Amino acid sequence: MGNENLTTVERKMREMDKHKKSTTPAAISEIKKKQAQSMFDKMVRLINQEVDLTGFKSQYFPDEDRTLEWIIAGMEDIDSGFVFEQGKVRTIKKLQDKPTCTFRCSEDTFLLLATGEMTYTQAYFWDLLQIEGEKALRDYEIFKRMFNKYGHLLNKIGPGA
Repeated sequence: MGNENLTTVERKMREMDKHKKSTTPAAISEIKKKQAQSMFDKMVRLINQEVDLTGFKSQYFPDEDRTLEWIIAGMEDIDSGFVFEQGKVRTIKKLQDKPTCTFRCSEDTFLLLATGEMTYTQAYFWDLLQIEGEKALRDYEIFKRMFNKYGHLLNKIGPGA
C-alpha cells in the first residue's frame, strides 16, 4: 500500500517505525497530545495575526463573546479551545472559562480536522463530531465559515509546520 492513502498521523507512525522508536499506544497518544497542543498554540497566534476578528465578530455575534471548547477523548488535560473576546482570541482556560459551544471528538478525528484531511461537515454527519451548547448549530456555522474563509491557516499549524 502506498503512502497516498495514509493520514498525516499514520504517515508519522510509519516514519517512527523506520527509526525504531516506540509505537506503543501510550507513545502514540503522547505524540498526538503534543501535536494537538502545538496546533492550538499556533492557531491562537495565527488567528490574532491574520484574521479580522473585529469584522467577523461584528458580523456574526456583535453583542456577545463566544468560547469554543474542544473535548478530545484522551486529551482532556490540554487547554483545547478558543475564547473570542474584545477583538482577540486566546486559549481557553478549562477551569475558568464557560464554553458557549463544545465540540467533542476522538483524538484521531481532531487531528484529521486540524490537518484538513476531514471537513467539519463530514465529521458531524458521520457522527464523529458532537456539537453542544445553547446556540450550538449557530456557533458551528460561524466557526465553519471562519475556517472556510481562513482555511489556509490550517496549513500553517499541521505537523512539520
